[in-house]
Amino acid sequence: MIQENLSIKEKIVLAHKLLGPIRRHIEDQGRSHLLDDLRKEALRSRRLMDELGVSMTCAQCAKRNNGSGCCSKEIEEWYDEKVILLNLLLGVPVPDEYVDPRTCIFLGPRGCRLLVRYHFCVNYLCKTIEERLSGSQLRRLRAQYGRELYIAWRLEEEIWRYFNTNSCKGPTLQAPLLP
Repeated sequence: MIQENLSIKEKIVLAHKLLGPIRRHIEDQGRSHLLDDLRKEALRSRRLMDELGVSMTCAQCAKRNNGSGCCSKEIEEWYDEKVILLNLLLGVPVPDEYVDPRTCIFLGPRGCRLLVRYHFCVNYLCKTIEERLSGSQLRRLRAQYGRELYIAWRLEEEIWRYFNTNSCKGPTLQAPLLP
């Protein structure tokens, strides 16, 4: 099921195919509450990003720099089926067409169109953003990101557990799974 070197559009198609089995697996493992937790934390992150102007800064930067920078087309290839699945599990429509073909497929006019993003996209704050925000704003944002990423990581472990249990191709988790 998991194959290396898929294009982003192929990963999106694969994630759609895996959605039903993954949803059932998460329910069977008693982990559905984590989806609610992830939605809450990701929405909190998004609201804070909007409040602090981070989302618009990213969208404007990509437009100003003709698709280069943090939201470049190359970044989308870092996304894997797990992150796409997390969005689908939350009912987020995953775009499969570009707003601007020079940028990441997930970038829209107001920032990322996904709710759950790849960890680099969550964690990395460029120099422009760091200079625009105060120390307390940066700490608030990073603390919120940490809560979001922790829950996303727990759900990604469940997805890997499904892959491993069902003999899907892909690496085996090295870290211990949470009970």
